[in-house]
Amino acid sequence: MHKDLRDYLRKYSINNHDDYYDYQPRLIDEVVDGFYQKTDFGKIFVAKKEYLPDYYHGEMPLKSFLNQSPKTLALISKNDEIKDLNLKKAVFIDTETTGLSGGTGTAVFLVGILFFENNEFRIRQYLMQDFNEELAMLSAVKQIFKKFDFIVSYNGKAFDIPLLSTRYLINRMSDKHLNLPHVDLLFPSRFLYRKDLPNCRLKTIENKVLGIWEDRIGDIDSSLIPYVYFDFLNTKDARILKSIFHHNIIDLVSLVTLTAKLASYIENYNEINLSYNQINSLVKIFFLKKKFNDAEKLIIRAIQNVDNKEDLEKCKISHGFILKKMKKFDDSAKIFEELASDGISEIEMYRQVAIHQEHRNKNYQKATNFCNKALNIMQNEYDIRRRDYYINDIKYRLARLHRKIANN
Repeated sequence: MHKDLRDYLRKYSINNHDDYYDYQPRLIDEVVDGFYQKTDFGKIFVAKKEYLPDYYHGEMPLKSFLNQSPKTLALISKNDEIKDLNLKKAVFIDTETTGLSGGTGTAVFLVGILFFENNEFRIRQYLMQDFNEELAMLSAVKQIFKKFDFIVSYNGKAFDIPLLSTRYLINRMSDKHLNLPHVDLLFPSRFLYRKDLPNCRLKTIENKVLGIWEDRIGDIDSSLIPYVYFDFLNTKDARILKSIFHHNIIDLVSLVTLTAKLASYIENYNEINLSYNQINSLVKIFFLKKKFNDAEKLIIRAIQNVDNKEDLEKCKISHGFILKKMKKFDDSAKIFEELASDGISEIEMYRQVAIHQEHRNKNYQKATNFCNKALNIMQNEYDIRRRDYYINDIKYRLARLHRKIANN
């Protein structure tokens, strides 16, 4: 493993092949553009890189992030704290660590952040060159976080931020600066892409969604990064870290365009070519946020493009409930009744028709008929809890209907 790792590093991290035989260690500021920042706990190396807003990363320029609405970002992240914030106060974060499992035994050796300032996107990467520099690194990160209003990450809620927080607590430092509103792009990415892609790793999203592949040619695999860092601790040759800095930069820049891409699904769904699964995911987002007009437009689009009976039934069911929320009760009931007439096995359709006939049309006999159909269907239900719930509900409804019929 160690021999393979060294071969990998020599191939991708050292530009001049003659360096293979040069065992003189290189300092980090000889390999990566950056500066040393002073803190109360000593100095820390900070790598730097800037991008203009017009820079294209894949199919989108970085400035496309700034063109989005905070309300849209709040919608896709299901975090209403974001809706009134300034997008220019966002900080994108990605860390590199000594292990991938997390926990108190895992340290963060590189904290990469990206933010917008002075009309450019700036990247700062805080490197811990040895474990005695951890306090200085954490202090520098804490200082710059005072500029920001919210965090954007990819799986940062479960990994990066909890791990950083642990390092602060272990070193008896406050981690309150990390308690910002957080947009974790992993969750909306899973919601939109999990049924269309083999997985939702950031590399896969980059390739299949953002059109990024050239930047990842020769990129170091995430699983090798801890080994590379430990090799650096032994050799103190900063050249072997070059590929890690590049890997971290690509991750950060991808977060910017991915945020813009996800937001564009909400703002421009009528103009974007969406898969059936993506349409259904957006319908759920709009429905949960009570944007029923948008949800209806999308579900009609899904109905027009669906190619099998099972999915068509699911779309019609969704359409029926959307219309009901829009208080278009007759249109909603018509859809449910058509589905019931076609012999659909979904019990809720019969229940919805019975409700409509009883309370709106006052057609108690028709409501009774649909209740009886529902009871027959429930005899074959394997889910005992579900069966008991519906049987009790329908029997209660039938008793009331019988009283109403008798009184009439």
